[in-house]
Amino acid sequence: MINKDNQAVNTGGLKLISRRRSGNIEYQQIISSISHELRTPVAILKSNVQFIKEFSFDMEQEIKDDSISMCEESIDSIVGFLDNIQLINMASKSQIIPGFSLFKLKQMMQQVNVELEKHNLNYKRINVHLDPPFAEVYTDPVLLRQILVNLCSNALKFSGGEIRLDFKTFRNELCMKIQDSGIGIPEDEFELIFNPFHRAANAKRVPGYGLGLAIVGSLTDYLGGKIYLSSVVQQGTSFKVIIPCETSPDKTGSSL
Repeated sequence: MINKDNQAVNTGGLKLISRRRSGNIEYQQIISSISHELRTPVAILKSNVQFIKEFSFDMEQEIKDDSISMCEESIDSIVGFLDNIQLINMASKSQIIPGFSLFKLKQMMQQVNVELEKHNLNYKRINVHLDPPFAEVYTDPVLLRQILVNLCSNALKFSGGEIRLDFKTFRNELCMKIQDSGIGIPEDEFELIFNPFHRAANAKRVPGYGLGLAIVGSLTDYLGGKIYLSSVVQQGTSFKVIIPCETSPDKTGSSL
């Protein structure tokens, strides 16, 4: 993932990130994080099951439906959490079976928007710019969608204004750059934020598991890509992810 800057890429002051691997996270910290993150949804699930068990005969249907809905949300939260951990683990061990295909980036973003909406995130705050407008790339669409969902989720959660997402294809590379004007990331944590469960010091009040950027980093590594980062606390953050892939014939233009 870490090489000298490709001459075709205009880094624009962004720093190429060399991630400190998760090996420097103590085993006890990982176990503690997993226990902490699962405690709340399991507690909600347990209390609602007990509530339904004791009062279901006299319970109004609306209350019963609400309790069941809370159970389902807790189960989805647990399953999603475990799926993310498994994805990071599989990528680190190169156990993912790639499924490469040719697809349009515009259609990919429609799928990303659906995922963001499922998590109650307002994707309409993201201004997407495609160059060329109907660009096609040949790579793994599932992994690329995971990268985009987590980058967009991160930007939406940690900023309140508009977000810009640029796509550019050139010389058998896909370049994606996302910029927000949010809380920013302290520079001394640039190489740590891609570790599972690590959360920047100024981000701990925002709900989350600390897995989103870990997924971005692991899948970018897996696809042979690079990550550049620029951030200033209380001013915003820019991520640039470059993935090697085959692109459509029309891939001329200026670098991002």
